[in-house]
Amino acid sequence: MRTGGIAAALARELTVTLVEPFWGAQEAPPDGGAPPGIERIALPGAERPGVIGHFADLRPRLGLDAIDAAGRRRLRRIVEEKAPRVVLYGQSYVAAAAPPVSMPWIVDFQNVEAQRLRSIAAASRGIHRASALWECVKAQLWERRVARQCAFALAVSPDDAAVISKWGAEVVTVPNVPPAVEPCGRSPDRGTVLFVANVRYEPNEQAAVRLIERVWPQVRARVADAELHVIGTGTDDRLARLSRDGVRIGGQVADLRPHYDAAALVVAPVESGGGTQLKVVEALAYGRVVVGSPYSARSAPAQAESGVVVADDEAGLATSIVDVLTDVAARHRREAELVAAMAETRGWDLACRPVLERLRPLLDR
Repeated sequence: MRTGGIAAALARELTVTLVEPFWGAQEAPPDGGAPPGIERIALPGAERPGVIGHFADLRPRLGLDAIDAAGRRRLRRIVEEKAPRVVLYGQSYVAAAAPPVSMPWIVDFQNVEAQRLRSIAAASRGIHRASALWECVKAQLWERRVARQCAFALAVSPDDAAVISKWGAEVVTVPNVPPAVEPCGRSPDRGTVLFVANVRYEPNEQAAVRLIERVWPQVRARVADAELHVIGTGTDDRLARLSRDGVRIGGQVADLRPHYDAAALVVAPVESGGGTQLKVVEALAYGRVVVGSPYSARSAPAQAESGVVVADDEAGLATSIVDVLTDVAARHRREAELVAAMAETRGWDLACRPVLERLRPLLDR
């Protein structure tokens, strides 16, 4: 969502080519809401190395998952053929794994990776904790190098910008913007509880398991017919074993609107990670109340506070879900306030105006 929004805003004034890694058997990446009118070039994702390979390489694991040696050769050829004036890397770890380029390049720090990885390590155990700690150590090396070498960096928040600027980068803050979607109508009186996430990302998977196994039984004990729908990338294979009475695992879906239409509320129980959870912003844009952990709730725009209920622990999460489900009148009042507040949010074009201003000197060289 963020990469697409930034690409679309830049394409209002510039010619933009989007190079996208993808994995699996398909011959090209799925559309995924890519901005219209932008050339897209598929870059086959890496053959993922084993655990030993990841531990032995000082480059970021996520970067190597996106671009291996073959991918770097392919990307180098694309850059040579297209001869862009500027290269923008959509993630800092991709910039760290990509081949050198001769033209100026900028990078979007969607997270401060060292902070994100430290947070994941604190919430993990065993090999997952060891892996996150080692990636955190590596990030403290490559992340600073990327910041020093780029022409300038993008940051999601002023706090992230302050960290990145200390590493020697010039930073432009581009906050995440709600998607330009039409809000759903009033939620159904007995609607579902919706959780949307890519559970191939470990903090999301941990949150989903905790929600289904620990929180949801508490909800069902008080609201016997409550229905939890879990959708998103990886849910159909990683969470299939958790499907049970009152829990439907839906997998990746082509259109989210029907699921938001059917939802009474959206739950956001993630407790670790970094950056901004765009799914929280998206749910609010669709006009649905979000019940979330303090970590997830911080992703909400300031004007959307009326649409967010914060729960500090599993018992509080269950209680808050039940309260929003059962107090229909209060929920509908919250939705009306939320829709009015979100209508005043600004779009990607305005958010990216400072980027275009900073790009012009590079393009004029």
